Amino acid sequence: MSDNTTVVAYVRNSGGTRSESLSVLTGVILPWCEDNQVLLRPKFVPGRRNAVADVLSRKCVGSEWTLHPVVCKWVFQVWAAPQIDLFSMALNHQLPLYVSLLPDLNAWKQDAFAFPWEGLDLYAFPPFSLIWRVLVRVTENSGVRMSLIAPPWPQADWIPLLLSLLVDHPRVLPQWDSLLRQPHRHLFHKSPATLHLHAWRLSSVSSEREAFTRSCRDHGLASQTVFGQGVPGEVGHLLSLV
Repeated sequence: MSDNTTVVAYVRNSGGTRSESLSVLTGVILPWCEDNQVLLRPKFVPGRRNAVADVLSRKCVGSEWTLHPVVCKWVFQVWAAPQIDLFSMALNHQLPLYVSLLPDLNAWKQDAFAFPWEGLDLYAFPPFSLIWRVLVRVTENSGVRMSLIAPPWPQADWIPLLLSLLVDHPRVLPQWDSLLRQPHRHLFHKSPATLHLHAWRLSSVSSEREAFTRSCRDHGLASQTVFGQGVPGEVGHLLSLV
């Protein structure tokens, strides 16, 4: 599957006349498939329906980060443990059931946007470029609960939607040097503190969101978030808008 119509046409027609590089590549791939009895069925998929693959094609998987497992377990203890790790791989999944970014026989499913989320409790630490898509998907499915890892960027276009889905106060993640890691490279993020990552508890159940909104208005902001810290000024201001 590809969101590039030219690529699909070249595979389907065993080559073409407009792109020399694609013709050369097709001339390598198709004979190999024939020799190895591999059947190719080229199919066009619009980019909007292939979001995860689109992100991976523009940004190397090696640039994705994994949350420290101790911090992740703490998030799961604060709220109910999710059922499924929505954006993960074999080397870094935080839950037994996970959805892989890449082909993986051990994964529960592949591509987080390729199946319905109804009634699921999910853990999501997506690429930041997919946060808007994740939030929209929560609103489109009934009975969804989610523990989302994301930064509190006030100017982000997805912040209003994020706040509207909250059912608890966000938790500030510790700014450990080892907070974020690339498991397959054993590399740590050089400056995790600059991301100001938070854990956000979301729900598509309107009654749960309304109860939290009333709580914010009646009792004000919570005085404790994580490790004895109060709600930071920036996040506190955002919550005051709920």
